[in-house]
Amino acid sequence: MNPWLRFFRLRLAPTALSNVIAGAALGGWRLNTTEWLILLGWTLALYMVGMAFNDVVDRDKDARNAPHRPLPAGEISVAKAHISLILLAVPVVLLLIGMPTDARLYAVAAIVCVLLYNLAFKEVPVLGAAVMGTVRFCIVMVGASFAGPAMNALPLALDVLFFTTAVTYYSQEEERGRPGVLRLRFLLTCIVAFASYTIIDAPSPMPLAMTFLLLCWLFGVASPRPGKPASHTTFSMLLALPLLDLRATITYPQAMVPVLVVLAWLSLCPWTIFRSGAAAMTPPRRSG
Repeated sequence: MNPWLRFFRLRLAPTALSNVIAGAALGGWRLNTTEWLILLGWTLALYMVGMAFNDVVDRDKDARNAPHRPLPAGEISVAKAHISLILLAVPVVLLLIGMPTDARLYAVAAIVCVLLYNLAFKEVPVLGAAVMGTVRFCIVMVGASFAGPAMNALPLALDVLFFTTAVTYYSQEEERGRPGVLRLRFLLTCIVAFASYTIIDAPSPMPLAMTFLLLCWLFGVASPRPGKPASHTTFSMLLALPLLDLRATITYPQAMVPVLVVLAWLSLCPWTIFRSGAAAMTPPRRSG
């Protein structure tokens, strides 16, 4: 894969776009073409800035623990990484001008949280995870407040906040890799996935069916197993983010909304996780 695609982690970019589309739908879906371009362009730019900034800040740690990443592998120079950050920061800031006041406030909050996470709280248990969860919360609320009443999307935004916080909390254990701790944090993520939206919003048959699908994905695909890298479980759980959006929009009057969310999930190519998971758990053959 192209090193720039890996640097920006574009494989997971549809999860952010799915969040903001679902937020806009729940907010009222009242957007023209220009407003959609601003909303989606800003979301993608912020996602890319966050991923790139993470790699720039972590380049020394990645040299020890993830030497395959583009910066420690020398595929992208630090100077080029800095230039890309500056170039992407331009649309992140300028597109704020085209947003309504409420959406702009949530967007600024998301930017601040990205900075705080990478510069101060990334390694802080729970708090760092909550800051990352707040970024996703703000992305949902940007979409909702751009399109209409933001409070309509609050249950989904909280659902995404809690789930992202739980997944990030799991990922904070990747480096140490204690099996018992990983299992407990994975179970916590599953409990959050089941309980958060069900408690926040009144359950109905279709969202409950989506909850069952979500849990099937987590336990059937993402669950930690002996020989499986913890980072693989984190990645598999992040692939489930659009399923949260689908759970919140499955009963939306316009069928196009859940269709767009499903397309966002399919664009993640979730079926490839089975092949990569099998490869990750297959021990290398001995030569000779």
